[in-house]
Amino acid sequence: TSSTLIEFGEQQRLAAERAATSTPRGHHKMKLEILDKVRARIVEKKQELLWHYIHVDNDDSGTVTEHQWQEGLEAVLQLDIPWNEYQEDLVTLDDSGRVDYRRFLHRFRIGVCPVSDNWPAVRDTRVYQTLMRADLCYQDTLKLFEDGLTA
Repeated sequence: TSSTLIEFGEQQRLAAERAATSTPRGHHKMKLEILDKVRARIVEKKQELLWHYIHVDNDDSGTVTEHQWQEGLEAVLQLDIPWNEYQEDLVTLDDSGRVDYRRFLHRFRIGVCPVSDNWPAVRDTRVYQTLMRADLCYQDTLKLFEDGLTA
């Protein structure tokens, strides 16, 4: 797992360097990539996160402060990222400004989708949605497919 941390850190550093000199679109793409990695780590470390949050939840309310939530992510996931920049994409605070950690962790689970007869349409929809989220210009989109054909 230490190579994963190094790999993620190196990817984050390179992505940050590229984003510093690129367009807002590049920054958005980098943020999505980082969020995907964070979500994967949360799924991988879900039980450890739950254990951490239970132990800092002194009043057994099922909630922790925003600061405790961030500390848990830092301690368990061991990712050096500015959590406040990604908070709104990962969790919603309750009315008192606290994180319901059970609800937060419940969002991150591995699921198996049954295969249906319309899987080609589902695949095409996912490809289309992914391309739209990437928000690339026409030439960059075509380049994705050209690179795939020559590889």
